[in-house]
Amino acid sequence: ESVTNPRQPIIDPIYTSTSRWMTTDHEDLKRMGIIAAGATSVPIDKCKRLTQHVWKHLRVSPFSTAMQPASEILKTMRGDCTEHAVLLSALMRCQGIPSRVVVGFIYVPNPSAFVPHMWTEAFVDGKWIPFDSTRGPIGVGVTHLKVSDSVLSDDIGSGTTLFIPLLSFLGRATVDAVAENGLKAN
Repeated sequence: ESVTNPRQPIIDPIYTSTSRWMTTDHEDLKRMGIIAAGATSVPIDKCKRLTQHVWKHLRVSPFSTAMQPASEILKTMRGDCTEHAVLLSALMRCQGIPSRVVVGFIYVPNPSAFVPHMWTEAFVDGKWIPFDSTRGPIGVGVTHLKVSDSVLSDDIGSGTTLFIPLLSFLGRATVDAVAENGLKAN
């Protein structure tokens, strides 16, 4: 008889499964995951190493509305934030770490605005932790505003559909930075 830890949340297997986008059964993708994760068995360390690997090796290309499966991204090693998020999420799944992609906004200083962006979350130590391989060592912080997430199941027709929830925010949302003492930051 197996005993489960009541404090350890049960995670849906869909976050570790393969799909038309998350081609985790692809041998080259599995191999890259093993090499990039290195010798550590600590999930958070694996995630950090995978993020660093994608940041170093995936070359930035101009924004495109087309989304590619992880195995196709692996062939060209080029892409924008969407390809970064898909490849990183797939590599995490290849390492047995539940993952999903996140769509939201990221602050860019020039031209001082929040722009649409995609990054990755991994389920580690009972919680979803964000990783952004387009930002490398900078990581995810208050510059990222999450709107929605996706497991990238087979029913997702294109990357464009993932960004649709962002439309309701355009021209309607404002962001005020508030310090811990409750005062507005300048």
